[in-house]
Amino acid sequence: MKIENEVTCLLARMLGLHTEEIGLESEIKDDLGADSLDYVEIIIALEEIYNIGISESDAEKIITVQNLIDFIKQEV
Repeated sequence: MKIENEVTCLLARMLGLHTEEIGLESEIKDDLGADSLDYVEIIIALEEIYNIGISESDAEKIITVQNLIDFIKQEV
């Protein structure tokens, strides 16, 4: 649950949203409005927070908030 809260809070802060607007099935680009630069900044922030590496091919597979959380849980 901690990772879910951290990811949701980070997305809300970086995208100018309220955490209540972010669901697990929300698509980061289509539903939350992240453009390509936002997405790259989100990935970089998460790499730094969790001390993980997210390759470009892995990043392309991350569509929803749940995909992002699952990936982080797998890597941590």
